[in-house]
Amino acid sequence: MATRRQSKPVAALDVLAAETIAWGRMMYWRFQFRLIYCVSLKYYAMPK
Repeated sequence: MATRRQSKPVAALDVLAAETIAWGRMMYWRFQFRLIYCVSLKYYAMPK
């Protein structure tokens, strides 16, 4: 019973870590896309 009781929080932590990593990766790519978008906008807006 003790091992089962100990493994439950560990599994919950694993799920939480996986969700946090997925969310962080999504936010990172969204930020990178926004950065590239802004830089390209500024580049194209510059007078040639």
